[in-house]
Amino acid sequence: MQPTKYPLQAHSGASGGVFCTSEGSAYAVGSECPKGMSPPAGAPFGAEGPIDLIEEHLTYNFHQTEYRQGAQGGRLVKNWYFPEDWRGCAAGDPTFVLKVQPFAKGGYEASVRGVDLEKIGNAMLNGGKRGKREAPDVVSIENQMKAAARSKRKMRHLVKNMMADHLVTFTKHEGPSTKTWGDREWAAWECGGKDAWEAQHGAFMGPDDWAKVWDKFRRLLTRYLGEFPYVAILEEHQKGNFHLHVAWCGRVNVGLVRKMWLAALGGGKGCGNIDAKKIKVPAGGDRASRIARYISKYVAKHFEDAPRYNKKRYWASRQTLEEARRYVLTADSLEGAVEQMRQMLGLDFAKFRVMGARGLKMENMFSFPDGCGLWLAYIPEIHGSDPPF
Repeated sequence: MQPTKYPLQAHSGASGGVFCTSEGSAYAVGSECPKGMSPPAGAPFGAEGPIDLIEEHLTYNFHQTEYRQGAQGGRLVKNWYFPEDWRGCAAGDPTFVLKVQPFAKGGYEASVRGVDLEKIGNAMLNGGKRGKREAPDVVSIENQMKAAARSKRKMRHLVKNMMADHLVTFTKHEGPSTKTWGDREWAAWECGGKDAWEAQHGAFMGPDDWAKVWDKFRRLLTRYLGEFPYVAILEEHQKGNFHLHVAWCGRVNVGLVRKMWLAALGGGKGCGNIDAKKIKVPAGGDRASRIARYISKYVAKHFEDAPRYNKKRYWASRQTLEEARRYVLTADSLEGAVEQMRQMLGLDFAKFRVMGARGLKMENMFSFPDGCGLWLAYIPEIHGSDPPF
């Protein structure tokens, strides 16, 4: 029998998807394992291979349930796992999927939401265009919002993955001082004042100019410190110039960093400055989360104010960010899926409740606005407990 056209489609009877056992035999009803195909050693869940997403943080056995890697057209589907006894769900009903994004320095993000596996399977089957895309004549608001969300999520993940603990701000002194300006001065600046200033003194540095200066700074500093992890994003001032927010790991040698920054700008003392701030909270993972939230908000703002097609809104050092893993759940309701997630990850939801100014509130956890799922950020120092090894 040929593999089904929709490998991630909910199935029943003789039209099941192809998911192989470790011995290479098929267990999905009415389907067969493509020749030569077998899953990687160790199942993600169950007696044969308990979940071990992050060393020392997640090693759980979920009721001996075995998960096997899904397949598509004779090939394994990376990072998609199905229960061994999976038989699909009723036509038209969503399938609930647990998505886990682990981070190299500890902690993870997890979400549960209902999805259309047939639609996802079709997208995988048809693939997508690769390489640089041509700029469309008109970029829809919906696509712009999706792109902003993807960039924001990737930036947040990179900051958490490197466990940033400092926020460093890089500035270049441009234009007149605005400390004493009122509404009249700002109105004059916006109505021709900025153009007149730039015509006389030169244009402010734009995003491409900042990218070049940052690259020069990075190469200069690397000579002294070696490669260092970072995630950087620009913020635009009301005046029209920019400054750069950088998520940073470890102690900041302010004297050396300022010296390299001024050299990259090509000027002397007074042409720019840096400010380094350590986020003072007890948990390292919480520091990284707060920095990630702070700087990732500017990604969406760039898409709204000055969209630049096919251009990144941030710069980041090379780092290994493990791909998210997706586990198809057997629950037929969101409440059941959330409970299944809690058990699979060994979570204590009470640890996500904190006392705020208006009483108890949830922190590092929220429901999606459309009511179709739940998201949480697991910080070991806050939410951890002795794992059931």
